[in-house]
Amino acid sequence: MDSFIRQLTMNGKEVQDDDMFLAALEGYHYKLMETNFGISREEVEQNGQPAQMAAEASDVLIDYLPNYNSAKLTGRPRVVIHMD
Repeated sequence: MDSFIRQLTMNGKEVQDDDMFLAALEGYHYKLMETNFGISREEVEQNGQPAQMAAEASDVLIDYLPNYNSAKLTGRPRVVIHMD
């Protein structure tokens, strides 16, 4: 069964075709971006040079969790994707 995006919103507003977002991917997913997401590295680089922020997602958690404060989570932007 194929899935498709029927609605994509951020902060309660519909995402438009020309909206741009900063995305973070693990190296594994970045290397397979064209295969899995249909986006070439050249297309990504048109919007800026990609930068490696961490080697693995676990490194991000190790850096983040010591400073974790649930109050910081209130009102943070969320992307909501509804799939059929």
